[in-house]
Amino acid sequence: MGKFSAAKIFDALDQKLQKAMNYLIDLLETGYVTEAYVNGHKIQVRITPQNAFEIYIDNVKTMGISSDGKAFIQSISNLTNGSYYMTYGYNGSPGIECFMPTIGKWLGISPDVNGGIQIYDKNSVARLALSVNGDFRIFDDNAQARHSIWGDGTGSMKDGSDNFILTYNPTDTQIRFGGATPDNRLGVDATGAYKITAGVKAYL
Repeated sequence: MGKFSAAKIFDALDQKLQKAMNYLIDLLETGYVTEAYVNGHKIQVRITPQNAFEIYIDNVKTMGISSDGKAFIQSISNLTNGSYYMTYGYNGSPGIECFMPTIGKWLGISPDVNGGIQIYDKNSVARLALSVNGDFRIFDDNAQARHSIWGDGTGSMKDGSDNFILTYNPTDTQIRFGGATPDNRLGVDATGAYKITAGVKAYL
C-alpha cells in the first residue's frame, strides 16, 4: 500500500507523525478491530483494507472513511429521549435523512438518479416529493399521489376516490368523472376544440 515520505521540516515532530501514519498504513494492510463499553453501549473501531476507518455503536455503523475518500456519518440517537438527529451518507446510502422526536423521519434527500427530496408526515408517510428529473407530487393519507407535475410539463389532479381527475399535457386537457378510464369526460385539445363524451356518444 505504500509509506509516507520522510519529513522535511520540524524534523522531530514530523518523524513522530510519520511513524504514526505509517503504523496506520500497517493497520490498513492487515486489519484491526478494538472495542470498549461506555455507559452500556459497545463502541467498536474497525480498520480494514476494504473500508479504511469505521466506528460502530451497538453494532450499528455511525462513521466511516473509505480509502478513496468517501465519508459516512450516521446518528443513532433514540427517539424516546426526545432528540433530533440526522443521518448522512454518500451515493444514496442513504443520502441525508432528518428525524425529530415523536414524529420520526420528516425529510429525506437522495442524490442518486432515481432520488430527490421527500417530506414526510408524523407517520413517516411521504407527503411531498420532488425528484431529480423534475417530477413533483403531493400525496394523500394513503400515500397516493393526488397532485402531480411531471418533468416533461404534463400533470394531473385527483380527488380522494379518483371520481374526479384532471389531466393535462401539451396537446390535450381532460376532466374525467367516475374513475381513471371513464366514459364521461370533457376535453380540450391544442387547437381549442372541445370534446364531450357521455357514455358511448360524443358531441363535438
